Amino acid sequence: MLRVLVLSVCGLLVLAGCGDQYATLRPDNPTHLADGLVFTRADGSSYEVDGAVAARCTTSPVTGTEYVNLTDPDSGFLLEVVAGVTGTRELPLHDKLLAPTRKDGTGPADLLVLARDPASGARLTGFGQRARGTVTVTEAACDPQPRVTFRISAQLADPDGRPVKVAGGLATVS
Repeated sequence: MLRVLVLSVCGLLVLAGCGDQYATLRPDNPTHLADGLVFTRADGSSYEVDGAVAARCTTSPVTGTEYVNLTDPDSGFLLEVVAGVTGTRELPLHDKLLAPTRKDGTGPADLLVLARDPASGARLTGFGQRARGTVTVTEAACDPQPRVTFRISAQLADPDGRPVKVAGGLATVS
């Protein structure tokens, strides 16, 4: 228990001391992020994703690739990135294989961004012609514990053709 507490405190200190490249925690509630993500619909209405997020690592049974997944179940937000990958990716994202391998029709990529609009239920993706912008990953690791930090400034693809903009940053909260 003490080890978990020490790792959590160290993780918070790392996040707090790294400047603008990392998302920051709310001082009055350290389980929520000060940055978060703001989603803005075509009609001007918006919603935020800023709840505490937990990362987990998975390994592809097909390729053996290790992925870090960051999710927010309330909004259906998912960021999946290959462990060790950092840098900026331009949207639209592209599959690395021609044949889709997931249930949602997408194939393997080093970065995946998905969300669901809580009002309409519409699935939003970083794939497709209408997706534009950038995602910058500053950390994606599984060892010693799963963690990921990123910033996004993008327009995600809505299946009905309406743009949904997203901006901000998230980081794992240990």
